[in-house]
Amino acid sequence: FSSPTDYCKPCPSDAACPVGTTLETLGVPLGFWRASFSSAELTECRAFGGDGQAGQARCVGNVDPGEASGRRVQEAGLDYCADAFAGPECQLCREPNHYLDADGAACNECVAVGTAAGRMAGTALGLCVAFGLVALAYSVQRGQTEWRKERFIGLPLRIADRTGDAIYKIGLIPKFKILFGFYQVCLVLSTTYSARLPAEYT
Repeated sequence: FSSPTDYCKPCPSDAACPVGTTLETLGVPLGFWRASFSSAELTECRAFGGDGQAGQARCVGNVDPGEASGRRVQEAGLDYCADAFAGPECQLCREPNHYLDADGAACNECVAVGTAAGRMAGTALGLCVAFGLVALAYSVQRGQTEWRKERFIGLPLRIADRTGDAIYKIGLIPKFKILFGFYQVCLVLSTTYSARLPAEYT
């Protein structure tokens, strides 16, 4: 070229630039991603909650780790991502009904809505039945000592007696109502009043 500095630019940080490299063929190493063939900005793929290798598991780049000048040809639109991933920093899962796990290293299948709802309903029903039985036993035997001497049912009844006395003495129910009301106000501060709490309180 008559003016090489107008056409040849320094290799971007973290990129691989063997002889003959163009912007389109820029070498993207393992653990990095770029938005398109026309971008010279490389983004390091975050590990999220993983052990530091999660970003490399998702973002495979286009440079063979064993040969700096070698390049792998990948399917257009999914460049720099491993087979199961796509999108910015390879954070999206290619398969439908899948999500990126907390470690950011694998795609897991979503639990069916019916299954999740069934589990939640079953757990809630079981807790309601258990608390209902305890409440019934407590109300029937309130003021009596026979059941409180029993090996299994006696312990929860005695705990309920002591808990009820403690709640009444310290006035826990009014305090809980005040705390719950404060929590509700905090939830709507930003949306309703366009106000924010200081960082040390959030």
